[in-house]
Amino acid sequence: MKNVGLILLMFILSTSVQAQKKYFNVHNTPAQIEEFVKQHFGDHEIIYTKKKTNSKRTKYKTRLDNKVKLEFDENFRPKEIEAKNGLPNSVVSEKIRDYVKQNYPNQKIVEWERKKDQRQEVELANGIELIFDRDDNFLKID
Repeated sequence: MKNVGLILLMFILSTSVQAQKKYFNVHNTPAQIEEFVKQHFGDHEIIYTKKKTNSKRTKYKTRLDNKVKLEFDENFRPKEIEAKNGLPNSVVSEKIRDYVKQNYPNQKIVEWERKKDQRQEVELANGIELIFDRDDNFLKID
């Protein structure tokens, strides 16, 4: 019975150490995130930013008004951007925008994500997901 209690205590301690969350109010959002929002989403306001740290990495999740979601890595590089009303052109490369415009002319890009292997995934308003390499070359439909 002691072993079960000890295992349970170790589990609780390990999970509390593994993931830590910290919320920033609007005025304490890291400057790099504020600058990104100002540059690409100038007409939106930050609602909150959450810093999540675990044993492997740190990430920042930011929510803007109008249901815009942003995620940044520990170096404040964008990892994921989601805007159901469509992403601004400035957050997706011209090469990817041109591919979407040519092949899906009536669709908006509503989500962009940089994967661990540096590939990029783009989701269109109709739900189609397109995969591009790190150099913005189209690879496949996911």
